[in-house]
Amino acid sequence: MSLSRTAVLVSAGVIVGLVAGGTTVAVAASSAKTVKVCTTKKGVVRTADAKGRCPKKSKKLAINVRGPAGSRGAPGVAGARGPSDAWRIGALNRAEAVKVQAGSYVVNGTVYFGRASATAQCWVWHQDSPTGSSGIGSFLTGANAVATLAVSDAFTVTATSDVWVECSGGEGFSVTPRVTVLAVGTLHD
Repeated sequence: MSLSRTAVLVSAGVIVGLVAGGTTVAVAASSAKTVKVCTTKKGVVRTADAKGRCPKKSKKLAINVRGPAGSRGAPGVAGARGPSDAWRIGALNRAEAVKVQAGSYVVNGTVYFGRASATAQCWVWHQDSPTGSSGIGSFLTGANAVATLAVSDAFTVTATSDVWVECSGGEGFSVTPRVTVLAVGTLHD
């Protein structure tokens, strides 16, 4: 194989490598070191000698040179508020309700009973109209024992609504809710 044909194949390989490896070249461009190559009118690419000189009838070209910084772009528009918010229900009864806006919510948590009766129960309520409420209950079987009752619900409201927890079956003893109301983007059935 002749020297010029070898040079053309090597040149083609270098050019294909530079095009295909554009990401690598862009990353390497962040370093201060430049590479000097020599090109001919026929498109042959060779590396310069150790002193950075090129043979006669070839042109020196520096690769990996950082260009001037461009001007800063205009700031983008602020994005919409994210779909999640959370509230904590730390006390029982409607007077301790969390007020939420129209949207979808998941309620999850526990209620600790210092001593629970055989009829211990808790309800997660949400106001679904100006005059009505909907709730889902959790029930505890067992009597006169320390207990933790899990409570949960998922619902969508179309207007501002109160969300609260009510329990019975622990009268005269500590009954402590640790319940979170979490706003979600969408509920799927």
